[in-house]
Formats: sequence, C-alpha cells, structure tokens
Amino acid sequence: MIYFDNAATTALRETALSAMIPYFREEFANPSGIYLPAGKARRAVEESREKLANLLNAQRDEIIFTSGGSESNNLAIRGFCMMNRSKGSHVITSLTEHPSVINTIKALEREGFSVTWLKPDESGIISVDEFKRAIRPETIFASIMQANNETGVIQNIEELAAAAHEKKVCFHTDAVQSFCHMKIDVKKLGVDMLSSSATENVAGIVGMATAAAEAIENLTASTAKVYALRERLIDKVLGALDNAYLNGDREKRTAGNVNFSFDGVQGESVIIRLSAKGICGSTGSACTALRQEPSHVLTAMGMPYEKANSSIRLTLSEFNTEDEVDYVAENLIKTVNDLRAIRRY
Repeated sequence: MIYFDNAATTALRETALSAMIPYFREEFANPSGIYLPAGKARRAVEESREKLANLLNAQRDEIIFTSGGSESNNLAIRGFCMMNRSKGSHVITSLTEHPSVINTIKALEREGFSVTWLKPDESGIISVDEFKRAIRPETIFASIMQANNETGVIQNIEELAAAAHEKKVCFHTDAVQSFCHMKIDVKKLGVDMLSSSATENVAGIVGMATAAAEAIENLTASTAKVYALRERLIDKVLGALDNAYLNGDREKRTAGNVNFSFDGVQGESVIIRLSAKGICGSTGSACTALRQEPSHVLTAMGMPYEKANSSIRLTLSEFNTEDEVDYVAENLIKTVNDLRAIRRY
C-alpha cells in the first residue's frame, strides 16, 4: 500500500505509541481524582499541555483539549460569539473553510447573526483589503483557516489577524492542516484562538465498540456480581457507623454506585486518607473532583451544605472482588472514626 491521504490522517509515530501504551493499562486513573494514582495521570496531561504550549509559543492555560478539530472549531466560534452577542452580531469568514467552520457559522446565521462570506481569488487567497472592508462596527469575530484542507493554500494570517485587531475583532484560525506541517507561533501570528488536531481516533473508536459489545453481552452476569458487591459494601459500612447515610434511592441506582455521607467529616479528607491505603474514590463526579465544593446534585436533592460536603462516591466494577470490598469497608469505617475523633479532640 502507498498511503497518500495524509491530510486526512497519518500513521502513528513509534515514539507516540510508546508514550501512549502505559496510559491504556497501568496509568489509566482518572486525572481529575484526588487519590495518588490520579496524580500520575494528571501530571501526564499537564506535561503534555505544557509541551504543546511551548511548541505553539502559547501559555499552558490557553491549551484546551477536545475530541478533535471539529469540536475545537465549534467551541471557539460558537463559544465566543454566543458569549459576546451583546457586543455585536456580525461574523466574517470565507467560503473555503472546513465544513465544521462553515456549518457552525451557518447555524449562527440561522440564529440571527449576520455573516460576510469572503470569496478567495483564483489562487485561493483571501484578500486582506477585502477582509478589512468587510469589518463593520458590529463585527465581533472572524475565522479564516491557515491552510486549506483541499488545496493546501496558506493564508496571510498575520495580516488578517492584525487587521481584525485594529477594529477590536476577535480572530480565530483553523490550523488543523498546518499544525506540525509548518512552524506555528501564536504570538507572531497574532491570533486569539487556534484550532488543531492529531488524527481521527480510530483505535479509540474500535476499542470503545469492542468493549461495549463485550459489556452488553455479559451484562446480566456482571450486573449481578457488581450489585452483590455494592450491597456488601453498603451493609458493612452502614452497619458499623452511626450517622452514616446512603445518598439516593437504594434500589433505583446503577449496580456499582455507592454514595455515602458521614456526619462530622469532610469527604475530601476521607478520600485522601483512603488514598494512602491504596483505595481510589472521589467526592463527586469525575469532572468536578478537583473543585472543593459540595455536590450540586446532593444540594439539589435538599441536602444541607455540611452533609453534602461530607459525601464520597465509590463505584465498583466486575473486576472488583469481595476481598477488596471488605478491605475498603474496613478502612473506610476506621477513617471516618479517626476523623471524628480528631474533630472531637
């Protein structure tokens, strides 16, 4: 096979594969967790964020990870325009953008934004002078891709961005086709937002489909096992601790979910102490575990602030065992009692 479709996707570099493999198996922990293994995953994400920021001459907190180029374009365009709609409702783009840009801007157009669609010349170049003339007092946003996905034509992004900034217009560029094919310095380009991408995640897609098919095929047996483990954990903890609560209906819940609250302790302190014993849990949803605030779900259920702040979430799978449940229960009970004793002291 001679592969000549590298604008769509490329072969995976051996160095990239080697770097990725540990995070499929040993280092798979949730990077938003506050237990010890999560720290390794989080460091890997942040080190990667720093590396990409350095490559682009950007700040590390300016790097936002998404599922790919289309989502990045959508987030940049729609996110900015909807947030700043009160400042103006005119957008500038070109007729040769990627469909993810064109369709997003067409959606804005249907929602009341006015759009100037710039036409390139015969060589595929967007005129900087025409771009300048298209800017109006109500223009808030412009998006012109750096390199075209079909023709490879490179636009004068520095000049276009400078012209936008003269009129205080936010400038975005789709750099999916130029990223890693040419040197990109966001400060030199002068862009406010830039979208890039690696490859379509075929391996991830195949893995998801395979894992899902196996999970569904074994659903009855695995659910029964996980349910039994859950009930064992709940019975042991609630049977040993006073003023301990299972949050949410006991039966109408997913088989592996256990959400406890304990009077007199903070959930975060419980999770940190369990982590020292090799037990990984969380104080809420995976995406909010690093925020020190009570669960909005529990407060919406009418739970007082202090009780919601004492909650922890332990979720089991078919890969867990009765011995693990017993170990977790034993250490959780001891942890809560120890923390309560410290507080009383």
